[in-house]
Amino acid sequence: MLVKSKVKYIQSLSQKKFRDEEGVFVAEGPKIVSELLSGREVEPVELYALESWFSDHSQLISAYDQSLFTVIRPSELERISFLSTPNEVLGVFRKPQVRDTKPGPLLLMLDNI
Repeated sequence: MLVKSKVKYIQSLSQKKFRDEEGVFVAEGPKIVSELLSGREVEPVELYALESWFSDHSQLISAYDQSLFTVIRPSELERISFLSTPNEVLGVFRKPQVRDTKPGPLLLMLDNI
Protein backbone atom coordinates (compact mmCIF):
# COMPACT_ATOMS: atom_id res chain seq x y z
CA MET A 1 0.00 0.00 0.00
CA LEU A 2 1.22 3.46 -0.89
CA VAL A 3 1.19 6.31 1.58
CA LYS A 4 0.29 9.79 0.41
CA SER A 5 3.84 11.12 0.84
CA LYS A 6 5.23 8.44 -1.52
CA VAL A 7 2.58 9.26 -4.13
CA LYS A 8 3.54 12.95 -3.95
CA TYR A 9 7.24 12.12 -4.15
CA ILE A 10 6.82 9.93 -7.25
CA GLN A 11 4.54 12.48 -8.89
CA SER A 12 7.15 15.18 -8.24
CA LEU A 13 9.66 13.13 -10.25
CA SER A 14 7.72 14.01 -13.39
CA GLN A 15 9.66 17.29 -13.27
CA LYS A 16 13.30 17.29 -14.35
CA LYS A 17 14.25 19.65 -11.53
CA PHE A 18 13.24 17.15 -8.86
CA ARG A 19 14.80 14.18 -10.69
CA ASP A 20 18.10 16.07 -10.89
CA GLU A 21 17.95 17.07 -7.22
CA GLU A 22 17.36 13.47 -6.16
CA GLY A 23 19.74 11.98 -8.74
CA VAL A 24 17.11 9.49 -9.93
CA PHE A 25 15.02 8.60 -12.96
CA VAL A 26 11.74 6.73 -13.39
CA ALA A 27 11.30 3.67 -15.61
CA GLU A 28 7.90 2.15 -16.37
CA GLY A 29 6.88 -1.12 -17.95
CA PRO A 30 7.95 -4.72 -17.46
CA LYS A 31 10.52 -4.85 -20.27
CA ILE A 32 12.61 -1.80 -19.34
CA VAL A 33 12.46 -2.45 -15.58
CA SER A 34 13.47 -6.10 -16.07
CA GLU A 35 16.39 -5.06 -18.27
CA LEU A 36 17.57 -2.47 -15.75
CA LEU A 37 17.39 -4.97 -12.89
CA SER A 38 19.18 -7.73 -14.80
CA GLY A 39 21.86 -5.37 -16.15
CA ARG A 40 22.99 -4.32 -12.66
CA GLU A 41 24.60 -1.09 -13.94
CA VAL A 42 21.84 0.99 -12.39
CA GLU A 43 20.89 0.83 -8.71
CA PRO A 44 17.16 0.51 -7.94
CA VAL A 45 15.90 2.90 -5.27
CA GLU A 46 12.23 1.80 -5.15
CA LEU A 47 10.08 -0.52 -7.20
CA TYR A 48 6.27 -0.55 -7.26
CA ALA A 49 4.50 -3.36 -9.05
CA LEU A 50 1.43 -5.51 -9.18
CA GLU A 51 1.49 -8.86 -7.38
CA SER A 52 1.51 -10.68 -10.73
CA TRP A 53 4.71 -8.92 -11.85
CA PHE A 54 6.52 -9.85 -8.63
CA SER A 55 5.48 -13.49 -8.89
CA ASP A 56 6.58 -13.66 -12.56
CA HIS A 57 9.98 -12.09 -11.79
CA SER A 58 10.74 -13.60 -8.38
CA GLN A 59 14.10 -14.98 -9.50
CA LEU A 60 15.21 -11.60 -10.87
CA ILE A 61 14.33 -9.65 -7.73
CA SER A 62 15.73 -12.23 -5.31
CA ALA A 63 19.21 -10.71 -5.70
CA TYR A 64 18.04 -7.37 -4.28
CA ASP A 65 17.03 -6.16 -0.84
CA GLN A 66 13.32 -6.94 -0.58
CA SER A 67 12.63 -3.67 1.27
CA LEU A 68 13.02 -1.87 -2.10
CA PHE A 69 9.90 -3.54 -3.47
CA THR A 70 6.28 -2.61 -2.81
CA VAL A 71 3.25 -4.54 -4.02
CA ILE A 72 0.49 -2.17 -5.13
CA ARG A 73 -3.00 -2.40 -6.57
CA PRO A 74 -3.83 -1.32 -10.16
CA SER A 75 -5.59 1.81 -8.86
CA GLU A 76 -2.43 2.84 -6.97
CA LEU A 77 -0.31 2.23 -10.06
CA GLU A 78 -2.58 4.57 -12.02
CA ARG A 79 -2.01 7.30 -9.43
CA ILE A 80 1.79 7.18 -9.67
CA SER A 81 2.25 6.34 -13.34
CA PHE A 82 3.21 8.97 -15.91
CA LEU A 83 1.66 6.87 -18.69
CA SER A 84 -1.96 7.08 -19.82
CA THR A 85 -2.15 3.28 -19.54
CA PRO A 86 0.07 2.02 -16.68
CA ASN A 87 1.80 -1.28 -17.28
CA GLU A 88 2.43 -3.53 -14.23
CA VAL A 89 5.58 -1.92 -12.80
CA LEU A 90 7.20 1.43 -12.04
CA GLY A 91 10.76 1.75 -10.80
CA VAL A 92 12.79 4.62 -9.42
CA PHE A 93 16.48 4.14 -10.19
CA ARG A 94 19.64 6.03 -9.25
CA LYS A 95 21.18 7.85 -12.22
CA PRO A 96 24.47 6.23 -13.24
CA GLN A 97 27.60 8.30 -12.66
CA VAL A 98 29.50 9.18 -15.82
CA ARG A 99 33.20 8.57 -15.39
CA ASP A 100 35.56 11.23 -16.67
CA THR A 101 37.98 10.03 -19.28
CA LYS A 102 41.47 11.27 -19.90
CA PRO A 103 41.43 14.65 -21.56
CA GLY A 104 42.44 14.36 -25.18
CA PRO A 105 42.03 16.12 -28.46
CA LEU A 106 38.75 14.41 -29.36
CA LEU A 107 36.51 11.72 -27.92
CA LEU A 108 33.71 10.15 -29.94
CA MET A 109 31.24 7.73 -28.35
CA LEU A 110 28.70 5.84 -30.46
CA ASP A 111 25.84 3.68 -29.31
CA ASN A 112 23.48 1.40 -31.27
CA ILE A 113 24.78 2.19 -34.71
